[in-house]
Amino acid sequence: MTQRDEKKQRTEARIVETAGRCFSQHGFSGTNTLLVAHEAGVAHGTLFVHFATREALIARVVDQFCTNLSDALHQEVQRGADLRGLLQAHLVVLARFEGMYAAVLREGSLLPENVRAHIIGIQSAFSLHLAEALEQEKTNANIRELPMSLLGNTWIALVNYYVMNRDLFAPEGSVIAAKGPELLAYFMRLVLPPVESVAAVETEHGIVTTNS
Repeated sequence: MTQRDEKKQRTEARIVETAGRCFSQHGFSGTNTLLVAHEAGVAHGTLFVHFATREALIARVVDQFCTNLSDALHQEVQRGADLRGLLQAHLVVLARFEGMYAAVLREGSLLPENVRAHIIGIQSAFSLHLAEALEQEKTNANIRELPMSLLGNTWIALVNYYVMNRDLFAPEGSVIAAKGPELLAYFMRLVLPPVESVAAVETEHGIVTTNS
């Protein structure tokens, strides 16, 4: 590879990284190519040398985001031995990519169809892991007799709602850091079988149960 090729790759990588940061902060509709070029330290025309259209840049950024998110989820999920561990792993990964994930959730319907397909794929992959964990807990009689699809969709909808509205629930920082333990505690209380004289107590890692 020539020095010119290496420089081109570095410039392209910088544009993609900068665009991702801008989309995370301002959303897709609030970010134009002029802003990305300025923040990346390149001429506006240089950006279009690497990406013919704004849509092509968005597609590249979201594709890379989805790959990174999917890989991180896969790695973290392997560490979760049970339902709670899986949900904690989910929160850990979303916190790492929270800004972009929020932008994708808010404006996903405005993105190109092929970009939306990547996002749906990630949701489906995690849903599969979640369904497997729920089935295992059900087999072990650790959770209520409730429709597994309903439980899975409840968790994803709950987390997505808070992430989409992170400016309301955690205007000064990460909504996952601020509300994640609370969401996990609530969900676990929802799925745990009713046991007389057992109180759910929140901890920073989720919940534990203590006999009253």
